[in-house]
Amino acid sequence: MQKRHILVVAIFSLLTVVGCTSQATYGNAITEGEPTPLPTPVVPSKPVYQVESGDIIYQQRYSGRVVPAISQTLTFELDGRVAETFVNAGDTVQQGDVLAVLDTTSLEAQLLNAQEELAVVQSILDSASNQVDFGKARAQLELDLAQIRLDFALSQATEPYTDHDEFVISTRIIERDLAQLAVDEVNEGVDPELRFDVERAQDVVNGIQADIDRSQLIAPMDGILTSFPIEAGDALVAYDFAGVVADTSTVQVLASLTITQLEELSEGMTVMMQQTNLPDDVFYGTITQLPEPYGTGTSEDAYIAFDTQPTADSLRLGDRITLTVTIEE
Repeated sequence: MQKRHILVVAIFSLLTVVGCTSQATYGNAITEGEPTPLPTPVVPSKPVYQVESGDIIYQQRYSGRVVPAISQTLTFELDGRVAETFVNAGDTVQQGDVLAVLDTTSLEAQLLNAQEELAVVQSILDSASNQVDFGKARAQLELDLAQIRLDFALSQATEPYTDHDEFVISTRIIERDLAQLAVDEVNEGVDPELRFDVERAQDVVNGIQADIDRSQLIAPMDGILTSFPIEAGDALVAYDFAGVVADTSTVQVLASLTITQLEELSEGMTVMMQQTNLPDDVFYGTITQLPEPYGTGTSEDAYIAFDTQPTADSLRLGDRITLTVTIEE
């Protein structure tokens, strides 16, 4: 009995080993010989856009500052050193006020010499004129006398004239003609060169006096001195910058732009303006001037006028402004 049990176990074990060897050697009977499955293709997702109608706007932004709409630059018309100033930046002035003067010591000395020269040549002319007046009176008297003698000779002559009568009458006619010639000569007046000397001396005096008058810096308009940098002792060349007087009741915006920026702009464009530090305050204006050849302006800057003038407490001179211009829409 025990031997039969051992034999059965041995046979079972052998069958198990053979079965395992076939499985490992020939592969899995379920999958062997079947085709490899293809991967499922990935379908890409398409973007979805929401289409709406509206405006496409191309805008540009620039920077500017608030400046007076009406102002004039102050300059002296001749070289010199400032002798005295009478005002300061920020002062209110009226047209015709003297703001400063140059040292005119040298000019005043030149004026004195010129006036003396004028007095000399004027005295010479006056003396010559008096001599002419005397000469006119004398020549006229001699003409009158010659005419009387001629008239008397004619009255004393007989008809027909004797040789003596003809001689006397002819002589008196010549005397009268010579007297008339003297009158004509004296009526020519004084030597023209004397009058020219006086005119030339007077021109010199007038020129020096004009330089003295131009040594004063005069306010050309009512307004406020927004700039006045000169002081006593400063040496200036004619037409050097000496300050600015402005009417601050009307302001505008000045912008210094590049050539590329100017090429996109034109006079008449509408501009939205905001204070750089207070962007909620919005103003609107119009480009009034662009520099040539982009516009009609004579300076190198662009100017924008406010459609409605801002109040004094909303904008001040020098405030920085952000400008927004719609180039295309």
